[in-house]
Amino acid sequence: MNATKHRPPSRIRYEKSHPCVTCRVSRAEYDQLDELRRSQGMSFKQLLLVGAGLLKADGKRVLSRVEIGKCCVCQKPLFWNLTGPADRKVLEDLLEHMGHADCIKKGRSP
Repeated sequence: MNATKHRPPSRIRYEKSHPCVTCRVSRAEYDQLDELRRSQGMSFKQLLLVGAGLLKADGKRVLSRVEIGKCCVCQKPLFWNLTGPADRKVLEDLLEHMGHADCIKKGRSP
């Protein structure tokens, strides 16, 4: 009989929301990665995220999309893509009169 080990529902939900990433490397590559990880004081996860550009080397998350508030017309969330330094200035200007472009074009007022 092939009985599988019981997994609690919370464990199943966790595994769905936190998928595992694995790969095979040679012993020499592993040793190099491990040395880099130790010298930087990072975990393998942090090392992977830095390499993917999702985390800065200082451990701070790289934000590429940020919820900045609610539309002044429809009250749905507004998101801003932060791709460059000029985006912050544009973002500050937009926060003064916040709304979706389509809502503002239709001329609806809050």
